[in-house]
Order: sequence, then structure tokens, then C-alpha cells
Amino acid sequence: MKLKHWLSLIMAAVLLTLGTLPAYAASSVIGDVDSNGEINSADARKALRFAVVLEMPNSKQRTAADVDADGSVTSADARYILRMAVGLDTPYSVLVYATAHPYFNKTFNEIHPNRNYIELALDTVSDWCCYYTVHDVLDPVLKKLGYTDDEIERYAPTKYPSEKRDIALRNNRLSILRGLGNVVPWYVPSLLLDYYLEHPDVAESFVFYEYYDDVITNSVIPHTINAYKYTPQVGDLIFMSNKERTYVNDYPTVDHTAQIIQVNADGTFVCTEGAIIQTGEDGKARVRERTYYFDMEKGTYVFKGNSVVNVLVAVRLKLD
Repeated sequence: MKLKHWLSLIMAAVLLTLGTLPAYAASSVIGDVDSNGEINSADARKALRFAVVLEMPNSKQRTAADVDADGSVTSADARYILRMAVGLDTPYSVLVYATAHPYFNKTFNEIHPNRNYIELALDTVSDWCCYYTVHDVLDPVLKKLGYTDDEIERYAPTKYPSEKRDIALRNNRLSILRGLGNVVPWYVPSLLLDYYLEHPDVAESFVFYEYYDDVITNSVIPHTINAYKYTPQVGDLIFMSNKERTYVNDYPTVDHTAQIIQVNADGTFVCTEGAIIQTGEDGKARVRERTYYFDMEKGTYVFKGNSVVNVLVAVRLKLD
């Protein structure tokens, strides 16, 4: 049995001896197993009892206790609930990890069963770089938390004003041979980031780079002071630039976005970047995971193993 599993069982067992811990106010049914409006150690203990079949949950309790949404209640769920009770996790962050991480072990065709790689690039190229982060992770997580379609569109927009798309198209073009050939917008991450920067009521933005050339408005935004206070959290959206090929007017533009699924004790964090597919040693194509560390000289996070990839902006949604 893996050490991680043993540690999970030990931590979960401790729950049976704990008193009630300070509660995390529940914004949804996720984690609130006893439906009293808060998440505390009592919920974790109840989930553990379900996991070891000392109690049988009803359908509502099962939904609340299965916080990682894997279809069953296990000691891992009890551990997550305890972490929520003490403020180390939230229902949002747990669901982000649970929704994003399993894709690492799936092939491209398993993730997108009815389309091949070229079809995805052609048919969804307008949001290809954001496809996984926004549509495959953030959108279903918000749905599981009970947000309406209108609320989801507010936090994870899929539509942008035509004039902004036109400007983005003029600034960043990618020609793809398709029929007679057409030009399609490629850097939609810039549109998404522009939306968050313009809507501080929706999200808090931490701008790391000294200058961010916004390809939508062609304006230069100085880095924000709060970037120096940034502490990575699971669920944060990361907007990056590859210095080798994404410069406009000598300033970096957004080339990709991802979402943090794990924060390590050493301050590094892991992103699952579903728009990027890698072939593993077994020959299967998998979603790529990247680890980022803080580069003191650059004053931003960089991809470990590829220093040309820089985090320009980190965005934290202000979920109600």
C-alpha cells in the first residue's frame, strides 16, 4: 500500500478523536455532510464513518461527503473535509484539484472523445489555449458548487465584445490552411485576462511582469504592488508568456493560461495545462503538468526546466 494512502488513513483516523474545530462557512452542500450550514470536524468524522461502512449515507449526504467527486466516499474525502474545516482548503479548491488532476492519466481521445487533435485546433481555436482551464475545469467546478449559467459566464466568460476580438485578431494572427485558408484568433487568453483586469469585482489580479502589453487595448499596465504579496492557492488562474515568440511591440503578451491544482510546501506550484498534450514513455498522449518556482531575479514564477516561460499575471476569482 502506498505511503500516501497510509498517511491518509492515519489522518482520517485522527478525526474520530478530535473535538469540533473552527468551522468553514459552507457556500454549498460540498463538505457540509450534516447540513447544518458549516463545515467542521464533525462532517469529516461522519464522512469517515461512511467510508468504513459504519453508517450508510442518504443521497444528499453522499453528494456532500464525496467532495472530490470521484463517485465514492473514502478516507480521502474525510481528509479534504478536515482541511476545509481548518481553512487549508475550500470546496472550490478541492473540486478544482479533483476535476483537473485525473486528466493527467487519460489520453487525448479520452478527454475529447469525439474529436482528434487537428479538429480541436480548428474547431475551437478561438479558445484553444483556454479550453481546458476554463471549460474542462472551471466551468464544471462552478456547476458542482451550484452556480447558475449566468454566474458561470460572469466568472468564466466565453463571449467577448466583437471590437476587442477584432483588435486581438489584428495584433495576433495564426494562418491555418482550411479550405481557401482563413486567419483565426489564437491568443484568446489575452481576451480572458483583459476581462479579469477590467473587472476587479470578479477577480483579484496579481501582475508580476514589469510591463504587460494588453493586446486588446495596446496599453501598458505597470506591475501591481500586491504581486509581491502573492501566495499561490489551488484554483488560481495563471497567465503566461513564452518570451521566444509572443512579443508585441517589445512587450510580452499572453500565450497560455492554466490553473493551479497543487501548492507544494517549498512554495512551488503545479498547473495542469490541458491544451498541451505530451507523449509519455508508454507512447500515450497525456495532459501536461508543469511545476513553477519563483525566480528572484525576474520577480515572477517560471516553469521549471524552461526559463523562457514566465507568469505574467495570477488571477484569483472572488467567488461569492
